[in-house]
Amino acid sequence: LNEPQGTRLNQLCTLLFSVLPHETKVIMPFSGSEHHLARNFETSQNVYLPRRTSDYVVKKGRKGLGLYATGNISKGGAIFQNSLQYTLTDVEDGDHVMFHSGSNIPTQKTRIAHNVVPPRIQLHSDIIFTHGIPVYSEDRSGASSGIISQHVQIPSMLMNHSCEPNTIYTQNNAGNDQFIALRNIKEGEELTCSYSLLYYDEGPVNHKCLCGTKKCNKGEIKGFKYLKPEEQDRLVPDATKAVRSIFMADMGVVDPVTYHQPLVAERFSQAPLYSVIKSIRMVWPNPSSSFANVAVRKTGDDNSYSLLATRDFREGEKVYSFWSELWPVDPIDGKVAVEMVFPLAKMESDPVEGTTLWLDPLECGKKNSDGKFMFSGYDLLTKHSCSPNLVYDKKKREEKFNWQAAFAARDICKGEELTVNFNALLWDRAGIKIPTCTCKSEICAGTSKGFRYLSVIAQKKLWQNGGRHFSPLVREHCNRYDSYHDTESNENEENLSHDLSLDSESTAQSVESWRSLYSEDSDPLPPTANGSRLV
Repeated sequence: LNEPQGTRLNQLCTLLFSVLPHETKVIMPFSGSEHHLARNFETSQNVYLPRRTSDYVVKKGRKGLGLYATGNISKGGAIFQNSLQYTLTDVEDGDHVMFHSGSNIPTQKTRIAHNVVPPRIQLHSDIIFTHGIPVYSEDRSGASSGIISQHVQIPSMLMNHSCEPNTIYTQNNAGNDQFIALRNIKEGEELTCSYSLLYYDEGPVNHKCLCGTKKCNKGEIKGFKYLKPEEQDRLVPDATKAVRSIFMADMGVVDPVTYHQPLVAERFSQAPLYSVIKSIRMVWPNPSSSFANVAVRKTGDDNSYSLLATRDFREGEKVYSFWSELWPVDPIDGKVAVEMVFPLAKMESDPVEGTTLWLDPLECGKKNSDGKFMFSGYDLLTKHSCSPNLVYDKKKREEKFNWQAAFAARDICKGEELTVNFNALLWDRAGIKIPTCTCKSEICAGTSKGFRYLSVIAQKKLWQNGGRHFSPLVREHCNRYDSYHDTESNENEENLSHDLSLDSESTAQSVESWRSLYSEDSDPLPPTANGSRLV
């Protein structure tokens, strides 16, 4: 009873479902209502990896899956500059690499052609040691010269070996991992690296080399430990910090290193009590993966997670960039909730690896111009405010460019919670559980259900205070229904000005467009050109 209420309830639900059939009808004694509770505590998770970005495309060739350049890359250029990069250690049997967040979740095994990239690939726990790479971290206790642990890196885990590689693994000044082009790389060329510089004596170094280059030794891929002394002396500056540390320890130059795998949180479902919506676990990058100056922290009376600014921002300054994909869809059940799992923390502002958040599209989802829910990772943690401090760019992008940006709508102070106005982003949020707005701003509309549920007065105020920040979806609805920002006559304009000067409680009217307020028939849902009405 001394444990937090949410944790205790989740444990009780887990115990309950462990003894119930797969689907159980529960009669609530205090209400007599029925709830169908699905046993949905599957802990296998999806490791998200975009199949195509502006940097690379995933293809399947004679060496298996590989990464190929989507454009020309100059010598010295960063390879994954505009793509998602993150690291994780929590991999278990039954996990999957998922190449499209918006793809259907397959329920049955389908036959995949030999040269087609499947939507998902099953993982095993030993992938940490077969496809992960050793990573160095400082031993603050001073007991050793460093700590070596194995990590899976996305997307570089799919990069194949070559005896004549065109990229090299390194770290920038900020300590972030990156690959640099060793020469000019042409569009469509496979991106390769040398496993001898990534591994010392473990990992996929006992596989037969299939690179087919002129310098290929046509034998097994060797780790750095098994290279000739003259090769080691020549290549040691280009080896990873982990390989250099192990090599120096073996040579007796420094103290031995310590091998230690970091502990990760035990997997528990974060489904709310009596939730019936289906969910999937999906690993998604931390804010530090896009160099965002924001932190994920628990705030408020409900102890929910929010985004906080980690420095001051001036009005109009970009606060962070984020990757956005179509929300995952189940072919039978439709939309699903996502239990977003954070990977290895790279900065103090990142949550610890294994932190899991339940995200329901009806509660926190944002839509594109086609009205489809988009999954945008940590960006979904922004809260609603009628006087927000964030706005989004509205540029229409091609499908392969999924990066978007959030800008400061006003000056933002360090530590301030980041907010957006859902009424300016969404037309209809009827599925939200708590629609009442409690932002307490001077222009508070009292609700966050979406633009269509605002009074005419609130709609006009919202347009005057930030109409330029409306989402393409809301703008499309406004344009379809006689343009909320234009009036039909000077008389209407005078009436609007008069209404805005009155008390909002006495003049607010539940209508959907300004035309309905001033039209002769006062139809609350004016028909479009083809006679259809808004639903």
